[in-house]
Amino acid sequence: MGVGGHRGRALLVAAVLGIVAGLTTAFVVPGGGDNSPVGFADPLDLRIPLKNLDCTDQAILVISYGNSQPAMSGDVADNSGSDLHYLRTDRSCPTIYGAEVGPTPEYAAYLGPYDDLAEPCAERLTPAHRGDFVTRLRALNDIHVQCACVLPVTTFPELTTGMDIDANVIWVRTLQGLLSDLDPGLFHKEDITGIYDQTTVDRVRAIQTDAPMTVTGVVGTRFWKYLRAKNCKTYDF
Repeated sequence: MGVGGHRGRALLVAAVLGIVAGLTTAFVVPGGGDNSPVGFADPLDLRIPLKNLDCTDQAILVISYGNSQPAMSGDVADNSGSDLHYLRTDRSCPTIYGAEVGPTPEYAAYLGPYDDLAEPCAERLTPAHRGDFVTRLRALNDIHVQCACVLPVTTFPELTTGMDIDANVIWVRTLQGLLSDLDPGLFHKEDITGIYDQTTVDRVRAIQTDAPMTVTGVVGTRFWKYLRAKNCKTYDF
């Protein structure tokens, strides 16, 4: 065969290999567009890896959950600088990935996993993660990790009327959640607003009266310790 024949065969082989390589890439990143990273599964086209998780007793910080790309893409974009992954809940540890009341979502995006609870809880109790939650990779777990039971109480802020609302909203919600869990008949779920309002002040003052403590309506270290002692032993997360 002449030189021209060898060259034509080489070009044909190169073209076939190029087609095969293109098909392989398409299957590695299902649903990926032109800007998708190559080399990992991403069925929802969220531009982050799908990584399912087993029950290891570690913890993850769940930043989004849902059944479709539109339901999760905004939260994923807000955390674009983080080492994010997402999982399919039916192929991962059977724990809680969504709201404590409601159906299990199909997917959850998360940071971690973490070997202990302190690190994700410290992240969770910041304004950037006010809508997120920590869950433990333990089978049949049905409540979120109560981070107020995990972190040192000396790091908790003082809560009072007139404080910076934006800086403390996540802590007010944490307080209100503890108040509701302590006695839902006296502090209702609908009272959990993130605002240190009169309803919250009145409940704090009533507890301070019964404890007894100095009745100030201000939540300081002693009050946080009291709530933790009453509540944390009742949680199983």
